[in-house]
Amino acid sequence: MKSNDKVVYVSGSFDMFHPGHLKFLKKVHEFGSFVIVGVHDDETVRKYKGNDYPIGGLFERGLCVLSCKYTDDMIMAAPAKITLDMIKTLNISVVIEGAYGKRKYDEDPYAVPKSIGIYKKLDEVYETTTENIIVRI
Repeated sequence: MKSNDKVVYVSGSFDMFHPGHLKFLKKVHEFGSFVIVGVHDDETVRKYKGNDYPIGGLFERGLCVLSCKYTDDMIMAAPAKITLDMIKTLNISVVIEGAYGKRKYDEDPYAVPKSIGIYKKLDEVYETTTENIIVRI
C-alpha cells in the first residue's frame, strides 16, 4: 500500500465465492485505490447467517477472496464490528456494506463508520448469491 492510496474496506463471509462476489468487489474497487477485504470466521458467520453457514471454511473462503484481482489485502477472521481503532490503523477512507444476506446483528457493526461519515451501502443486487446457489443445488 502506498501512502496516497484511498483505502476501501469491506467485510463478509464470502461463502462459495461466485460471480456475484466478483462483481461486488469490482464495484467496491471503484471507490478507492486499495481494497482490504475482511473475511469473517466461521463462528461469526453462523451468528449472523444461521447454523447452516458457512458452507466453506475460513481458509477456503479466504483463499478465494485473496485470489480475486480486486482484492489488494485481506484480513482473516475479521471482526464483524468495525472500530475506530481499526479505521485509523488501516487508514480506511471508505467502509462499504453490500446489499446481501439475512444478517442478525446484536448491534450495528457499521455504527462507527456511519458516525464519522465514511460509510456507504451498495444497493446493487447481483443475480448470483450463495443462497440461490444453494437453492439450485
